[in-house]
Amino acid sequence: MQHIAITDIGNPKIAIKKRIIEFLQEHANVIKRQLRGTFNGVSVEVEPREEGSSEEDLHEICLDISNIGIISFSLSISALDILFCKHLNIPTNSSDSNVGINSITISHSKFFERFVSKIINCLFPNEKIKTIQCEKIKHNDIRINCELIVGNIHEDMFITFSEESLKYFSNGLRKYKPFTQKDVVATLNQVPVDISAILMKTELSIDALDTISVGDVIDLQKPEQIDVKVSGNTLFKGQLVIDEHAQFGVKYE
Repeated sequence: MQHIAITDIGNPKIAIKKRIIEFLQEHANVIKRQLRGTFNGVSVEVEPREEGSSEEDLHEICLDISNIGIISFSLSISALDILFCKHLNIPTNSSDSNVGINSITISHSKFFERFVSKIINCLFPNEKIKTIQCEKIKHNDIRINCELIVGNIHEDMFITFSEESLKYFSNGLRKYKPFTQKDVVATLNQVPVDISAILMKTELSIDALDTISVGDVIDLQKPEQIDVKVSGNTLFKGQLVIDEHAQFGVKYE
């Protein structure tokens, strides 16, 4: 059974995140060749994963890529120290419980900046790169968790794509068409729980359909709101939103 989060129905970020993961996977061999010399010939791989998070302090580098937008890379402090020492072929202090943010030197940062710049050059070879001051991750940004494999070292590396950079990956997502109550219910029936949706009107009348993009919220009159129920209890009332497969979903705050 495929599990679909209720909040993901019609969410265009899900389709874009999938595209980004596929994009990284397509460039995996190029990245592997480019990074091989970083650690004295030891094989380096960057494998994107669907989920993942870190409770450790992260060291972040933010890059402004021309014609794309801002993309940032993050590693835990301990992981950065391990990789930096691996690069220099010296012992690491990662086993020391006192290793923290103050342990990171300018040399650590410069190493990580060069490292991730090589990855960006593989992904966007014709674009200029500028290191900038990092800002707090915004709600509409997408963070991808990658497993960074350097020989027998396995660490998490997070790549965050700014809302602006997501436009690069959203090109070509399908437009959609008018829908009926049947279409709405069919979409929500994909959710593997006892769920029902009640549309207060049998058909939607939406003007200027050609100007609506994937992920746009359709403004409905109050009687046209959807009432989403789980096991007979109202979960929320929300607005309709379109996903990349020309299907309705529900958006709520």
